[in-house]
Amino acid sequence: MQKNQNRVKMTTNQKKYAILVVLISCLAVVQACIYRINSAKKYDESLYKDVLSEYEEIYSADNTENLNSNNELNEITLNYIKNKNVIGKLEIPKLNLSTPILYETTDELMKIAPTKYSGTVLNGTGNVVIIGHNYYDGTHFSDLNKLVKGDEVKITDLYDNKCSYVVYEKEVIKPNDFSCLSEDKTNMKSFVTLITCINGIKNRLVVKCVEKN
Repeated sequence: MQKNQNRVKMTTNQKKYAILVVLISCLAVVQACIYRINSAKKYDESLYKDVLSEYEEIYSADNTENLNSNNELNEITLNYIKNKNVIGKLEIPKLNLSTPILYETTDELMKIAPTKYSGTVLNGTGNVVIIGHNYYDGTHFSDLNKLVKGDEVKITDLYDNKCSYVVYEKEVIKPNDFSCLSEDKTNMKSFVTLITCINGIKNRLVVKCVEKN
């Protein structure tokens, strides 16, 4: 009888210990998320002001002059992006998101806005890959998981050419899976692939979009 009581007592203690471990683990995860948000957003103030100034200059309501009437990456644009960071604007109406697209993927620029990681020119034939942070607070690509098939994504390039895309696929991949970066220019369509981290940094959420017909 005494053995059974001890066994029950041990089982109760084990349960208490398990609950304590779970609570500590949850607290650690919350603290890690808070730390990530606070530390990752400490960007270079000077660089941020430069990016904001470029963005407002290109896409202000009063600016009706296009840089060019065609959609080719010509000498004007090449000279522009050598000294500037903004190459376009990304809008996702469902997420109430409107943000610059930055030319180069660096740790510092990613703290400010989503960046072009690989691919063709914006709104050109092929696949443009844009990556952004998941801050878990509604900013940048934090709400990317809310997109579903058929949702709209808009890209505006430096020429003020606008193209609408629709989500056609969403998947979770491993960090070492680079298949989503591939391009297929044979069908003469424009694609946009949006990527962010989920589950901490264990996985990547990939949202694939194709130009509207």
